[in-house]
Amino acid sequence: MDSKKILIVEGATDKRLFTRICNKNLAFKSIEVRMPNETEGDKYPGGKQGVIKFIEDTITEVENTLTIAAIVDADYSLAGDGGVEKTLKIIQEKILPYGYNGEPNACSGGYIFNNKDKEIKPFGLWIMTAKNNNEGVLEDWIKESVNSDNLQAAIDVVDAIKNPKFSDNNKSKAQVATWLAWQKKPDQGFASIFSDNLINEQSESFLQLVAWLKAVFDDKVEEISNG
Repeated sequence: MDSKKILIVEGATDKRLFTRICNKNLAFKSIEVRMPNETEGDKYPGGKQGVIKFIEDTITEVENTLTIAAIVDADYSLAGDGGVEKTLKIIQEKILPYGYNGEPNACSGGYIFNNKDKEIKPFGLWIMTAKNNNEGVLEDWIKESVNSDNLQAAIDVVDAIKNPKFSDNNKSKAQVATWLAWQKKPDQGFASIFSDNLINEQSESFLQLVAWLKAVFDDKVEEISNG
């Protein structure tokens, strides 16, 4: 039986972005990018909490032909369940009953949980943060992964707003949205990152993500270790 590969992400925008990333690399074309509520109606909450619940439901389907990974935002500590440590702990607790090791192996900026059953493929987890920070969102990764023409100007414009209607937690989203609005096709959102050749595939953050995807989904990798 052919192996099945599922990458779980938070929402439609994330799905479009990571589908494009996977489709650009021949080794990742077999990865199915999924998000909660595609076929389940409103079964799952939005954002990271929906992904965590979706992981828990999907992990019960695990067999030796299925590889699962997830990409979630770290979010922010003030949100209650935010930050890398809290996010990691919550997901650890969800997958532990299914034989995955409690402590993950660090892998190129992400995490890989081996299963005690050697026939079960590892579970991969990537938590989006700002660079050198334990908090953040997808947009922070984007800021580190694109060709930065006008990006700093957009950041400065947003930072200069005296009484913004958005919260500090949404500042990176506002910065990236402003920058995207200045591109050739301002209504395309994240799609313009690829259509306008804005993505920097040689940036450290992009290369780390690709290396993590390869480590998780490479059929030749049976178990990942820190060594």
